[in-house]
Amino acid sequence: ILHLMNGADIKAKLRTGKGRANRLATDKRANDQKIHEMYQAAFARAPRKDELRIALDYLEATLSDANGNLIPKATAHRQKLEDLLWALMNTKEFLFNH
Repeated sequence: ILHLMNGADIKAKLRTGKGRANRLATDKRANDQKIHEMYQAAFARAPRKDELRIALDYLEATLSDANGNLIPKATAHRQKLEDLLWALMNTKEFLFNH
């Protein structure tokens, strides 16, 4: 299973233009609503308060590239949504529920 979770196929699916991360990146809803959707899809439950706060803090933080240059806001937002989805998919809770 770990091989699958780290595989290029999974990464490609997270980045696809038809995927959840892309749809959420262009969605006008507030970040907390997007996070709730991701938790419902991954775990069939709402995020706990601490999980929601951590995810919100992550989505609201600035993102820089390897050279320290700020990544444009829209690109960074999509990348952070992909990262959150990746993190959820790599939890024991996800692995044992799917």
